Amino acid sequence: MNGENSVWLMSETAIILFTFLLYDLANGVLVSILGVLIGLIGYWLLSGAIDVPTEFLLLLPVYGFILSAVVFLSHSERVIARDKLIAARALASSIAHEMRTPLLGIRLDANKTRDHLGRLSAVNRWAQERGYDDTLSDRDMAALNGALQRVDKHAVAANLVIDMLLTNLRDESYSQERMKFYAIASTIDEAISRFQFRPGERELIEVRVCDNFIYQGVEILMVHVIFNLVKNALRAVAGGDGQILIEARTTPAGHILSITDTGPGLEAATLPYIFVPFVTGHAATGGTGIGLSFCRRVVEGFDGSISCSSELGKGTSFEIRLPIVEAKRLDAADAASALSSHAMPQARSGG
Repeated sequence: MNGENSVWLMSETAIILFTFLLYDLANGVLVSILGVLIGLIGYWLLSGAIDVPTEFLLLLPVYGFILSAVVFLSHSERVIARDKLIAARALASSIAHEMRTPLLGIRLDANKTRDHLGRLSAVNRWAQERGYDDTLSDRDMAALNGALQRVDKHAVAANLVIDMLLTNLRDESYSQERMKFYAIASTIDEAISRFQFRPGERELIEVRVCDNFIYQGVEILMVHVIFNLVKNALRAVAGGDGQILIEARTTPAGHILSITDTGPGLEAATLPYIFVPFVTGHAATGGTGIGLSFCRRVVEGFDGSISCSSELGKGTSFEIRLPIVEAKRLDAADAASALSSHAMPQARSGG
């Protein structure tokens, strides 16, 4: 103890505080105990005996006070963080409720208008046959029907964004009752058919289903995971000659769904934080950092994992790993239902 030297005492105190800043409480205590034991063993090996100075015993209450202060501050931080999360959940739930009501109204009005389009089309055709002016052409009627369909899709997409935000705030796992069995080809097909591509974007995507595996989950959430990853990939290749590959395959370790782009790639410093909420590698193109954290929550809720590999100048790849469904959990009826929901070729390119 260097004769109770004040510099040594301050250094020891600083080390204790620094240890608990680096680790949480449990790991901090464990590291401290291991450090003391290693120090005692080293002292015993060098001196042949362990002689605990009286001065050290007198300082134990001081170290106990420091530890108590750290525990108190750590608990206070957890309480504050918990209260903030509860407040955020309450606010998000309130906003979600207020937003869902008008979105539901928009969908109902759009669908009601579409229900009357048949009669309107018949009246319009009757007026055309009698030579009335200012009638709508068949092309105009088709465009009107398409516009109403898009309104409904946009309302559904807005509800999905709300679900995505709420999922990031909830601290719960998915119940087995909500999760069903789906064929990955069907899910990919659903995502690609519903995604709102800009002109020329669909041609950049190649879909390669090497194995049409069955996974257990919530399909609408997996569709939205694919939405997010495809959206990120399209941002990465925007304005260039890039390509995007969506590939599904099975390995002995599990099922894999990967989405790879040939964009500029991400900086190595960004990768460890890519799934942290509000951290984005596409801030310049409008990324918010919410989508990837949502993807991780969903995939982990399906007992899977998601990872990202990237290199500057060589592109980025997101890999979703899903567990192989045990045969005893997937009977013939489940398999037939999952595989027959959509027919999809084993490999498909954009176009």
